[in-house]
Amino acid sequence: MKQYYFISGLPRSGSTLLSSILKQNPKFTASISDPLHSYVKSIISSTTMAVGMEAAVPVEKRRELILSLFESFYKSGNQICFNTNRAWSSDTALLKDLFPNFKMIVCLREIPWILDSFEKLNSKNPYSIKPLYHHQDLNNVYERSNMLMGQYPNFGGYVSVPLDNTKTSMFCAEKNQICFIEYDTLARFPMLAMKQIYNFLEEPWFEHNFDNVEDSYDEFDEQAKITGLHSVRKKVEFISRNSVIPYDLWEKYNTYSFWKFNFDHIKRSLNWINIKSNTVGKQL
Repeated sequence: MKQYYFISGLPRSGSTLLSSILKQNPKFTASISDPLHSYVKSIISSTTMAVGMEAAVPVEKRRELILSLFESFYKSGNQICFNTNRAWSSDTALLKDLFPNFKMIVCLREIPWILDSFEKLNSKNPYSIKPLYHHQDLNNVYERSNMLMGQYPNFGGYVSVPLDNTKTSMFCAEKNQICFIEYDTLARFPMLAMKQIYNFLEEPWFEHNFDNVEDSYDEFDEQAKITGLHSVRKKVEFISRNSVIPYDLWEKYNTYSFWKFNFDHIKRSLNWINIKSNTVGKQL
């Protein structure tokens, strides 16, 4: 029987890097976001929103269908499968019922740096209008960043929605089955961070090669109109650089990285990947 783990969290926060590292292990199957979560939710919504269908497909039957969906989706997968989707962090109760021993890794990054990363990608792909911005032709960094943060009526934010999902996961009943890792931690200390992740997963350690993690998903990125969206450099390292977004935009969204401000008392109740001894969080 396969074991299912999940990767969720914020965009541009290291989930692709984490998946690329994990899949070096021959026991693991891992990749970027896929539609499995949408398929699962479709079974639930199609049944409950159509009059009379709940009687035809009771809860236990829906559960069986979803479990069969996982089995079919990962038919050719390895023993342990990591599914990535930013929405899983708001569906932990469902996962608990489906897979009582599920584990989840939630990736984090400071919001201004996420916006900065998207803006840098946008500048490298100037000849297209992108699905990322709901196919809107936005004129400047302010409009693009505000769209990502859900500041436009009738448009869900590509960053703000996962941010709400992430916050939900920190207070859910299943939080003991979730661990949180910041991008900077994974990029600066990949070996130490991965050892803590393995401890959390209770999986035997595998010797990863952090100097040869190069990966890409060009077909997906071409459809997203953003070349390089899921490219991973060969060597895992933190590269310091200057921001490309204006200072006032940075200040506007800086406090949205809520875990950076007066959050230590919450962190102590969470599985937080820590490297330095003076940081907080449960011991992994």
